Amino acid sequence: MKNYLNALLLAVVEAVLVIAGIHWQMDRVLLGGLVCLTVFLAVLLGGTAGALAAGTDPEEIPAAIPGLDTAAGLNRMQGGKTAYLAKLRQFAAGHREVPCRIRADLAAGDLADAERLTHAFKDLLGTIGASPLLQWAAQLEGAIRLGRNRETLDALVDGLEIRVADLARQIDRALPPAGAPK
Repeated sequence: MKNYLNALLLAVVEAVLVIAGIHWQMDRVLLGGLVCLTVFLAVLLGGTAGALAAGTDPEEIPAAIPGLDTAAGLNRMQGGKTAYLAKLRQFAAGHREVPCRIRADLAAGDLADAERLTHAFKDLLGTIGASPLLQWAAQLEGAIRLGRNRETLDALVDGLEIRVADLARQIDRALPPAGAPK
């Protein structure tokens, strides 16, 4: 079975490269083995080759994403797998910059907007089941509300930013892109 899959993947790669007009020497793929093919597919498919090559169902909820309780998130989405996966993809694609926006509000002295944005972000984190991040955002929200000094707020935003980026990377690695073939 493994040889069949390798041959199939090599044929697909060769066809894609021919269509793209790229001259490809198949002996290089054979010499490089599956590792070269996997790296190529990862670049070609935006980092999701591992999930697609392994036959991951794009509608399957990943079993373990560090920092994410997928069972709790799925429960909050009332069992809607498609909606939950869309929310995870939305988080990974569009919410990495939220800590930067909070930092900008704080730098501008707009504590009310920083608190509102943190609260809304905290709600999203709860919806997807990101409990550790939710707790971090709750600490930041409380610190803003209590008027803590800028050094404390910056440290909390820095910690949130690092953790958000890490969770977004974990989600990107675990999920095939939306609309990927089953």
